[in-house]
Amino acid sequence: MIVSLTFESLDPLLAAQETVRVVPINCVRSGKMLKLMMPPAPTPDGTNKNPALIKLVTQAAAAREALATCDSDDFDEVAAAIGYGREHAANLLRIGYPAPDIISAILDGRQPRELTRSKLIRWAGLPLCWQQQRVSLGFS
Repeated sequence: MIVSLTFESLDPLLAAQETVRVVPINCVRSGKMLKLMMPPAPTPDGTNKNPALIKLVTQAAAAREALATCDSDDFDEVAAAIGYGREHAANLLRIGYPAPDIISAILDGRQPRELTRSKLIRWAGLPLCWQQQRVSLGFS
């Protein structure tokens, strides 16, 4: 979606001039609200780092590590040990096994434009096979 914004100047000399800016935006659902979000600006090297996606990948790796080192068999205790609720901990563990090159691409900002935090956390059928992950997430 592209929105055109018109700005009026407070300066009387510039009041006759009209400035139009074209800004690409995305509509993002956050709970029951709909937010207008500007996509992050690409960095000079052409990458597009997504802080929310990077945070999600690091949380998933930490959850995977905590599961491996936890002594309890009760998943609620595991979730509490890593500081998340049962459902969020399960989501983190479900996406906690991506291919190493996918992790590197996300950390470097080279992920496909369509890959967002929301898309990854809601991906119910993320395959364990790394090649299938690359295809499913748009890396091939």
